[in-house]
Parts: sequence; C-alpha cells; structure tokens
Amino acid sequence: MSGPPLAESRVEGRVLLIDAQERLLLLRVEDPAIDQPSLWITPGGGCEQGESPREAALRELYEEIGYRACELGPCVWRRKFRWRWGKRLIDSDSHYFLLRLNSVIEVSHAHASRLE
Repeated sequence: MSGPPLAESRVEGRVLLIDAQERLLLLRVEDPAIDQPSLWITPGGGCEQGESPREAALRELYEEIGYRACELGPCVWRRKFRWRWGKRLIDSDSHYFLLRLNSVIEVSHAHASRLE
C-alpha cells in the first residue's frame, strides 16, 4: 500500500515588476503535463545550489525576459503553498521582490524556454 506522494521542496525568488505605466508583468506558461490550460505567473523560479531567493529572482528575470536588473527592491511578500505540476507535488516557499521601473519595458522572448 502506498501513501500520498512526497512533495519536493522548492525555494523561489520572484519579481513583481511594475513599469512606468503601473503595469504588472505576468508571464503565461503552458504545458500539456498540467491540468490547467495555462498559468499566469510572475518572473522568477527556483533557487540553484547556494543561491538566495534574491539572487534567483535576478537570474530568472534575465533568463525569462532578457532584462538585467542591478538590484531589486524589498521582499514584499512571502508565500508558502503546495501545488501540483503534472505528477509532481511541490511545496513552494516563494519570496516576491518589488522592482519599479521609470520606463516602459519591452519583453524579449529570446530567452524563453519551450514552457514559457
């Protein structure tokens, strides 16, 4: 007899990017492995070995939209939650950092993976 699946632990750094027109950037993610047709998420992702949530947020911001920020504002929200990605069960500890821009940002899709 098997019990419920074990959840993976994941610490994340995410960015609440607000541009000069007060628009919040969200990315649409589609994957046939998940039940939802798509998800809307903020830029960000899991921490790599030895990386802080702030460092992960900066790295992911560049990887996902091609924007290199020198620094981020404060961590304005921390959310712990459990969710499912396909057959994987994930316990996320997400740290959300504020980034306000004085300009309008044009998103580059050159860095996006097939799931982004």
